[in-house]
Amino acid sequence: RMTMEEFERYGRWTEDYQRRLQDHPHAQFGPPAGETWPPDPNAPPPPARKPSVEDEFIE
Repeated sequence: RMTMEEFERYGRWTEDYQRRLQDHPHAQFGPPAGETWPPDPNAPPPPARKPSVEDEFIE
């Protein structure tokens, strides 16, 4: 099981991975820079990602 915070964090990892794949087709899945798994319970949550210009055009 995952907590809601872990689920949201994993979702951000997935978004980060998809962006990295666009730049590097052989990028490896894993935590973004500054992240660890399992999350450090004393660390503040990572900032929410701002929508990119591309996101505004996806329907």
